[in-house]
Amino acid sequence: ATQGARALVDPWLDRLPPDRLAFLADTCFLERLSGPLCDTVLDRSDSQAILESLESRGGYLIALPPSEDGLRWWGRHPLMTAALAARSTAGGDPERNHRAASWFRERGDVDSTMRHLLATGRLDEAGAYLRAHENTLFEQGKADRAAIWYASLPPDSWGQLGWHLVRIGWGQLLGAEPQAAEASLAHLRAHLA
Repeated sequence: ATQGARALVDPWLDRLPPDRLAFLADTCFLERLSGPLCDTVLDRSDSQAILESLESRGGYLIALPPSEDGLRWWGRHPLMTAALAARSTAGGDPERNHRAASWFRERGDVDSTMRHLLATGRLDEAGAYLRAHENTLFEQGKADRAAIWYASLPPDSWGQLGWHLVRIGWGQLLGAEPQAAEASLAHLRAHLA
């Protein structure tokens, strides 16, 4: 899939000035882009202007609908993201992911914080963060997301396998996945036996 994306998108990307292409490649691990987020992740101060420039060039970025946070957000086509990821050496950079996690944490975005904490490999920190914010996900009607994050963490990030399984089952049940919750609870029963 990545080779196909590159074959389709690379000629188009190659028309960009090198600094703009580097910017896109260096931010390809972000699902969505805003000036302040990119400034934080890349340790720069001109990201908003670059994002607006890339949008005006036609098709490199897509303006996303306005959000409650008052920021302008942009996205990319999945093929472009794949082609950029193939060019990037920074997407797996734990430090950049940690900066993104911190930025999203300050804004209360649990999903994005978890995504970037997991990408850093800081599983204990991700487990502690999820424990502290799991109710937020439930209150937002995102129990299914909580179950996914629980399952993404190894049991030792919770301290005990039993609690790990309880949380997974709880998230699945509240996320309207009773069969999955039943399987998780069966696993818990076997663990406790």
